[in-house]
Amino acid sequence: MIYRLVRYNMESIYNKLFIKNKCKKLLCIETKKFNTRKYIPKIIRNSILKNLLDNKKVVIFTDSILHRKILDIYINKKNTFLTRCFENKNLNIEYYDVVDFTVNPIQFLHMLNMIAKTKEELCVIWDFKSISKRFSKLSEIKKCIEDIFSYSNKNVCNIIYIYNIVYNFKDIRKFLNNFDDVVIEYMKSQILCSCNDNIDSTVTLLKYGEELSCRDNAIFSFNNMFDKIPKGIKMDKFTCFIVNELVNICDVDFCIIHTLNDNGNDIFKLDNFTGIINEYKIYLTESIERTDFKDYLLMNNDSCIDKSLKGCLEKIGVQSCAAIHVKYFDTIDGIIYVGRYHNYISEFDFRYIKDICKASFCIIQYKYMNFNLKSRLMENERLKLMGEIGLGVAHDINNILTPIIGCTQLLKDKIDDKNLLKQLKIIEICAYDGMNITNKVKKIAKQYNKSKSEIFSIDDLILDAVELTKSKWLMESAANGIKIVVVTKLNSKAKIKGNATEIREVFINIIRNCVDAMPYGGTINIISKCIKEKVRLYVKDDGIGMSKSEMEKIFEPFFTTKGNKGSGLGLSVSNDIIKEHNGMIRVFSKKNIGTMFEIELPISKEVIKHDDNLYDKRISFNGNILIIDDRQEIRNVISNMLKSMISDCKVKNCGCENIEQEIARRRYDVVICDFSMPSINGLQVANMVKKMYDDSYFCLMTGWVGEFSKEKLNKVDFILNKPINKSDIVKLFMDYKEFR
Repeated sequence: MIYRLVRYNMESIYNKLFIKNKCKKLLCIETKKFNTRKYIPKIIRNSILKNLLDNKKVVIFTDSILHRKILDIYINKKNTFLTRCFENKNLNIEYYDVVDFTVNPIQFLHMLNMIAKTKEELCVIWDFKSISKRFSKLSEIKKCIEDIFSYSNKNVCNIIYIYNIVYNFKDIRKFLNNFDDVVIEYMKSQILCSCNDNIDSTVTLLKYGEELSCRDNAIFSFNNMFDKIPKGIKMDKFTCFIVNELVNICDVDFCIIHTLNDNGNDIFKLDNFTGIINEYKIYLTESIERTDFKDYLLMNNDSCIDKSLKGCLEKIGVQSCAAIHVKYFDTIDGIIYVGRYHNYISEFDFRYIKDICKASFCIIQYKYMNFNLKSRLMENERLKLMGEIGLGVAHDINNILTPIIGCTQLLKDKIDDKNLLKQLKIIEICAYDGMNITNKVKKIAKQYNKSKSEIFSIDDLILDAVELTKSKWLMESAANGIKIVVVTKLNSKAKIKGNATEIREVFINIIRNCVDAMPYGGTINIISKCIKEKVRLYVKDDGIGMSKSEMEKIFEPFFTTKGNKGSGLGLSVSNDIIKEHNGMIRVFSKKNIGTMFEIELPISKEVIKHDDNLYDKRISFNGNILIIDDRQEIRNVISNMLKSMISDCKVKNCGCENIEQEIARRRYDVVICDFSMPSINGLQVANMVKKMYDDSYFCLMTGWVGEFSKEKLNKVDFILNKPINKSDIVKLFMDYKEFR
């Protein structure tokens, strides 16, 4: 290898080239990225200065952008040598438009005319660095070089300045034969190569420098890629951004990235591509995947590869293609394809391309996790806000339910008709289901204490759910011109311990989903049976069914197949309820055949003793009762409930006006007061009552679903939560007896 490496002694390089060898055709190749402040390499700067000092003319032919920068950096400064040379016309800077260079080369023709007619000694710096970057081919530059050398007379010294990019190194040998010498600028070193002696040494050196430069540039670009990510970018846009950046970083023409299979749900499935049409993408990926490669595959069109693959590359016009198997832990596998249409991917290139592709795939999945985390945080904030709003809504619901439950129970005491009693029971069940909704608001607001468990018959509960959904599966379906039948086979006779309202809600949700899945009608079968110490329940429809992907997501929050008609919360809540009861829920479905829900719950062996007479129990009390509430209907229904249960009592109703005067007018044994009223709250009333009559019994009545601190309840003897029924009133007076 014949070349000489000189780090600092530029004088010796200049002397050898222009004084000793009389070099007229010099090629200067830059291997590093453009830097404005150090735009002109040392050998070119030395040549310019030496020629100007010798009173020779120098012309720099560069692109329009760099023309302005050179003027700003080197020329537009007062009292400098270059400024004086520029003013004296010894230094001239001509420019061209790199975009229109091959279409309208007026400036270039002007330069050719100059070098052909000049009678003075002239040094011309031909800056084709931008052209070499833009076209990535030697053919355009080669045509210019041939014209330059053919037009130049003996007085002209030409220095050609280009950038070392991914050239076809077979062509560059012929290209270098046009020059006397080559100077390669690499970092802080200048390497002088003689083209007349051993041109292979120069080509090898250029190839090595290009590979190192590409690797360094790729790593640099990859590290800086994340600074370019726009703030607030969506996940789909982020993936497209990564794919486009891979094309730039790896210096390829196209990129395809997609997933193969996955072993989990919390992954991001990809099918993105750029630089290739969809038809060719499918053809290429299917052809490569049929080879069943393991980790990676590099295919160059001139190498020994499978005939089918070679034919595939030729058909879509690809010179080189690489396929890299990528993996994100044990959750997801994928393949990234990159390729070039005109140049080859070397083994050196492929080493860093592999690492960048694998890292990019993991980064996409990691970014997806961040997107999910951010979405969940936003969803938590939304749920928190919903919870705060829900507290107020729940209070209003409880106020509405109190007269409904109270009046229903009062009517049940006076009616003997079985059909009417059945309807009243449905009203009462629905009212208690409404009360359970307010308990769920407590869960959202994180102020929930689990209600006491009860033991109930699962078969009776399912029958209640069927009855409560009758308007859906019978009446609504009939209105839509279809027929849906519910068939029950409930033989388990099992007793379950838990929240009956919540379990009933599970079956209501499932039945409603079954109805929605049968747009053409059908049958819903509900079966219960005992298996060892558990009860197994089946709800089966013969509707449209679900795909495998839909089944995997069916219990996820906000997932729905009903579009805007569904919230996506029903089955998610149902799944949580069953799990809270130490049970299990599964779904089996096939498209156009139907869906079956299987629920398994533990059978309770406990027996909870109930006071069967608590509801109808008469209360022994002889005293004065004051009921304070801003809503008249609530005051009236509680008053009627008290009078129906206590024969010897005096009940007085009072709104939120003149409360203090009413308390002072008469001593009341029991004061039942609402917590939330417009002008005063129940805790203030409690302080007022205890201040006047310390031995009065104060009951705080509230529909609020929040919790009070112990300090605030120091004047309160009993809390009566709305909605209120007769059993609650019995418990109130049982506590009153203990108080006395």
